[in-house]
Amino acid sequence: MRMRGRLLLLGYGLACALLIPPLAAQKIQQPALTVSGYIIDAEIDPAAHHLAAKVVVSFTVLESTEPVIAEPVSFGLHSALRVSRISDETGRALISERAADGTIRVTPATPLANGRSSHWTFQYEGAITGNEYGAVNELRLAAIEEPTTWLLYSARWLPVSGDLPKSLTDRFTAEMHIRVPEGMQVFASGEPGTLNSDGEPRWTKVWSRIALGNIYDLTGQRDRAVHEYQMAVQTNDNAQGAVNKAQVYLQKQYTLPAK
Repeated sequence: MRMRGRLLLLGYGLACALLIPPLAAQKIQQPALTVSGYIIDAEIDPAAHHLAAKVVVSFTVLESTEPVIAEPVSFGLHSALRVSRISDETGRALISERAADGTIRVTPATPLANGRSSHWTFQYEGAITGNEYGAVNELRLAAIEEPTTWLLYSARWLPVSGDLPKSLTDRFTAEMHIRVPEGMQVFASGEPGTLNSDGEPRWTKVWSRIALGNIYDLTGQRDRAVHEYQMAVQTNDNAQGAVNKAQVYLQKQYTLPAK
């Protein structure tokens, strides 16, 4: 498979938590959530800046003195993404309301047991150009565009627990099924699944390191970026000039290509 220079970068950007300004007064006490997993089915169209997704979110209500929770629980989602449906594990549609900052308050159909996992499905779509703000003001944490698209967790392109600083420290699993135009490569943290390509996925290791380094460079985490480029060089896999490219980025920080 030839690398055509079109990339989709998926990352977490944990260091961005340090840049979050103080939140406006949150007078309503919400039940605390911990997200433990995602199953993501998404289609991305860079030409239209468009994302359509169906995401199963596994979460647990914690830190409540009540044995069951009947009041709404909150999730954060990028303000450019429009939710069409939220359902629980039985398929029952749930009632929700949306705040201007993208926060979604969802009322469970049946009370949530404190400490027990729930699995809700969110369906949504929208255009993310990178010019609108995500969860952290003045940082382009997400942009769907040519030739490089990137979606960081802190941009809330996935539903996150309502407390964003806390959600950035949650540990969770993510099973991703991402559809992109022909010739575009998808890179993310973690181990890749089976590739429906030319049958030689060995190059994904070195290019995943480079892509993750690019994410760190874009989010101001140069030390982490350098580490990823060094790991790429150590693979000794120069598929499509990967090692050469990593050596270039060791000398010069990655920046987005000029439009």
